[in-house]
Amino acid sequence: MSEKEDFQISDETERLINSYKEEWLYIDRTKSEAKFHVSQILSPLAFFYERIRNALDYKGDHLMRRNAIERILRRQIWEKRTGNPSVLSETLLKELIWARYEKNDYVPKKKIQILEVVVRKYLKIFQRLETVKSEKGLQECKDWFMGVFSSEVEELLEPSIFLKESLNYEVFSWFKENYDWQEHNLSDKDRDIQIFIAIHRSLTKSDKAGVRYRLLKVYYPNWDEIDDIEIMKSFASLINLIDEIEEKLNSLYQPRLFRFIQRQLPAFLILKEMIDEDFEEAEKIFQSPKKLENKITEVCNKKYSQIGTRIRTGIIRSIIYIFMTKALLALMIEIPYELFVTKDLNFASLSINVLFPPTLMFLVGMTIRKPGDENTQRIIQIIKSFVYEHKKTGRYEFSLERKKLGGLVSQIFLVLYLLMFLITFGGIGLILLDLGFNLLSAGMFFIFLSLVLLFVYRVRYTATELNVQGEREGFLSHLFSNFTIPLLNLGQVISNGFRKLNFILLFMDFLIEVPLKSIIAIFEEWSMFMREKREEVIEIPN
Repeated sequence: MSEKEDFQISDETERLINSYKEEWLYIDRTKSEAKFHVSQILSPLAFFYERIRNALDYKGDHLMRRNAIERILRRQIWEKRTGNPSVLSETLLKELIWARYEKNDYVPKKKIQILEVVVRKYLKIFQRLETVKSEKGLQECKDWFMGVFSSEVEELLEPSIFLKESLNYEVFSWFKENYDWQEHNLSDKDRDIQIFIAIHRSLTKSDKAGVRYRLLKVYYPNWDEIDDIEIMKSFASLINLIDEIEEKLNSLYQPRLFRFIQRQLPAFLILKEMIDEDFEEAEKIFQSPKKLENKITEVCNKKYSQIGTRIRTGIIRSIIYIFMTKALLALMIEIPYELFVTKDLNFASLSINVLFPPTLMFLVGMTIRKPGDENTQRIIQIIKSFVYEHKKTGRYEFSLERKKLGGLVSQIFLVLYLLMFLITFGGIGLILLDLGFNLLSAGMFFIFLSLVLLFVYRVRYTATELNVQGEREGFLSHLFSNFTIPLLNLGQVISNGFRKLNFILLFMDFLIEVPLKSIIAIFEEWSMFMREKREEVIEIPN
């Protein structure tokens, strides 16, 4: 599109810019309002604790605040049995500020009243769950609503989430206008919901709790204002809705649709970065396609240069997680086993088990390359198709149906897949036995090798999120990918198991976090008391 060509800003772009204007007006309007303030004398302790805990609980940076909210709510509601919405709301906000998930003197005090309404709503739901028999089980229902609860609280406290949601909805609108999903086994509504989920999970990387909250608001548009009476009236249907939402989330179409949509969405990360810098300037740039191209190129180059930092951060966090878990298991299981069962402490196997995983992570991480100019040009094309209104020439049709293989071909592929398992595990196992590994140390090696490969692929995914062309595999990398699939499968199973049975986190949550937060709270009360006493003795001038 040249400068001389006629162009018109799309409705999606105008709505997106308007959402930024609304956000700016809200911030400007609340500048003079009284803000929530806490003492931060011991705040560095809470901040340090959160950094350590987050390093051990390997999740994306964008999920840390919601996970912290959920953890605090669980402790306050079910462990401390706090049933007062006012106390719970203030305690939650204090702990978030101490841990620096929220800024001090930033949240308007009047938001606490709104937060109390949200807290009261979910306390009512948890109370009702205790009296209702459900096939899903009490704890499962509690966990489900706790994830939704924390997502709603995060949205209330953090205004920028409004902008992310605006982008999600406008990209959804753009995708619907430009793509036609040829799937006859789903209704139009089901197709829209699947696209909605895939965009949330790929564009803003929403976790399941976040998507559940969004879908709940789709089924209950007035969920934010729903009162106790309506909750009681519709409680049975609300419980049944859990199954319906989970069915949508776990649809067999979702993985394939996610991968298809994911290839289109890196461009919108660049667009959001550009608007976030200065939405008023971005609105002016949109008036000139040439200036838009230059700005996109500038932002792309800046983001590409940050890839190395993101890789290093991801690798360091993974190594800390693996090293701490490995060290704990070595102290609890591996070393006692060798001392008391085999009567021989094999320093070679212990050293390999400790040093090989981080070394492998480092080497594979170094193979990640930043995207090139072709990738930038493709991003420019996608963003311009979103920003400018074009003459409709038909939508791109796509299908996610897979061609079914014949019985014989399918069986041959299955045999080859099983053969890869045998070659991978058998080959590595023989090498380990030759190096003097016993069965336990060899098992430990497989566990941490599979975890390392899983984390490497996650780091690679994060680092290549701006790649709209897909990674180009050579023969050797393709071969490596094929033979590491068995280890990746094992890593996924182990990672899920560790997340449920992470004894280090249980130790930190119950034996460190609870007393730490209590000490900080008591110290804050003491500081306030002493401040009042100090002010009392100051003579007021006549």
